[in-house]
Amino acid sequence: MKKCQSCKFENADDMRFCVECGTPLPASAMVINLQGNKPSAESNPFDKSQETKFGGQNNFQTALPPKRRGNGKIFLAVGGIFALFFLLLTAGAAIVFFNWKPTPTPTPTPIPMPTRPIEKPSPKPTATPKPTATPTPDASPTPKSASDPSGTFDKMTVDYNVTENGQFGMRMHVYFSALNLKDANCKLIIRFQKSDDSYLQTDSGDYRNDTGEIVVGRDLKPAYDDAVYEDLQIFMPYDEIDLPRGKYNLKMDVDLAYDDNDLIQHLTFYDFKYEQK
Repeated sequence: MKKCQSCKFENADDMRFCVECGTPLPASAMVINLQGNKPSAESNPFDKSQETKFGGQNNFQTALPPKRRGNGKIFLAVGGIFALFFLLLTAGAAIVFFNWKPTPTPTPTPIPMPTRPIEKPSPKPTATPKPTATPTPDASPTPKSASDPSGTFDKMTVDYNVTENGQFGMRMHVYFSALNLKDANCKLIIRFQKSDDSYLQTDSGDYRNDTGEIVVGRDLKPAYDDAVYEDLQIFMPYDEIDLPRGKYNLKMDVDLAYDDNDLIQHLTFYDFKYEQK
């Protein structure tokens, strides 16, 4: 064992510096063979190694710098402090990051305002008549005597754009009375006039009179001398009104006549607007 001259710490024989304080220890003797591989008795009669020393150190070894006492412990302490500081810094940064994330502010849902519904226009027929105000019925002429056949007009209404028996047209409702025509073969007829009072013409045999005018009607045979007709309905197809495209001011001529078309009583005129497309 080698004892340190400075701190008296006992070190192993192969140590050159004290483990405790770093002070150099006495060097061990080094054997130098000057005669080759085998030493001779003359050169080394006692079979001991020779040692060459310069300044108390081995000539073939370079002295290491002495270790300062306590440097390792200082480095360990400083490293531990830096590691602890790094951990605290990392933890603080994580806490700041999670606390810094902004909490999303809920967006208020807008309350829908009521809107007016969009009305889709209904498809227009090929011919679209437009009624005007119900005309004031013409005063029926006073018969020459109470026994003369005649008729009295009450009112008239029209339903436009209706379908009857697969045909598209308009339906007229006529309210009137037939006087002194019991058991007589007569009819209610409606003809159509333009604004210049000329009658509309047609080539159709079902809606054409002897003079080629458009006419529609109903056959009647009153059962009483004073026969009241409430809501007598007559249908007119639009296809029978043959006019060029455009808008027209038309009117209906409503008459009570005999079966041979002789006039009994003119009841009323009914104005309406008609559009041919």
